[in-house]
Amino acid sequence: METKKHCFDFRQYRTQQELPEQERLLIGKAAEACGSAYAPYSGFRVGAAALLDDGEILCASNQESEVFPSGMCAERSLLYYVQANRPGRTIRTMAIASAPSPRECTPCGACRQVIADAEKRQQAPIRIVMSGAGRAAGRPDRFFAAALRFARTTGHTGIDVSAGGGRSAPRKKGANTMCGRYQFSWEESRMLACIREAVRKAGAQAPRNKVFPSDGAPVLVLREGKVVPAVMGWGFPGMQGGRNVINARAETAEERPMFRDGVAARRCVVPATGFYEWDADKRRYLFRMPARTELYMAALYGVFGGEARYCILTTQANASVAPVHHRMPLVLRAQEVRPWLEDEQTARRLLHETPPELERRETDGQLRLW
Repeated sequence: METKKHCFDFRQYRTQQELPEQERLLIGKAAEACGSAYAPYSGFRVGAAALLDDGEILCASNQESEVFPSGMCAERSLLYYVQANRPGRTIRTMAIASAPSPRECTPCGACRQVIADAEKRQQAPIRIVMSGAGRAAGRPDRFFAAALRFARTTGHTGIDVSAGGGRSAPRKKGANTMCGRYQFSWEESRMLACIREAVRKAGAQAPRNKVFPSDGAPVLVLREGKVVPAVMGWGFPGMQGGRNVINARAETAEERPMFRDGVAARRCVVPATGFYEWDADKRRYLFRMPARTELYMAALYGVFGGEARYCILTTQANASVAPVHHRMPLVLRAQEVRPWLEDEQTARRLLHETPPELERRETDGQLRLW
């Protein structure tokens, strides 16, 4: 057995002005490319710019599709364009910019693999400069950039995150997964019916009544000051091909690398009519808001391999859910939906609030698949 070790140098700059002039120019081109991004589902725009060996600069952006995972990241769009239209040319530096993002936008696992392929093909490393476009909500822009030199390898560069999707594995008996299925009964709610119709008119597939992990489903996001629906897949990609991450603990989301950027700038709300949970005896219960049809769950979203995905936040169960399970979704009151989306400080406070009491109804006596 042979053990191999791959290393790279990483520098972080506090401001964009600390970068060399050529890299500042390249970051500016990548930021401009964000304007051509097609991201109606995630609202997360990414631009990439490549400096070739003759001084030419080429740009590309992320392009989403209503069919998961047919979208394409900005980095791969750019690398494939260079290979198809400038064969034999060497990429010296590639810059990546994003909006909105509170910190540098790093390539996903699939893009890192394609970068490694390009380095192997051109027999030269590619210098990567990553920049974040600053916090949202009217805060002063804070630019971050990092110069990352990938080691030239004959294999891949230590990629450990898959950008692929696919339905997560069924939950095993006794598993501790919380909120692994929820109800979207648009026939019962005029609000959900309107959301479903807006999604359908936008060309996306209409959601079904019961939503499973990896399904595409409507979420609510803030765009240009308005709360609007978007379709995303349920669950962040798991590490090293593991099952999708469908829940995040609200108590620690601000600290976890996978979720802290979402808390700062990529918050969404999952509309539903209720969620399901099973007790230790596998009895299934439906939890709903009392005297109200709609139930809103706080969530975070991200873009992985060109695909927008969301993750539902959970918290300690209140008195209405605790007899069935010790965790529950972070349910928002209707008047908390817009503040959750709009104001970061309010959102951070809501992460630690106790959700409202819910109605509980036993639906049948056994765990089953629909």
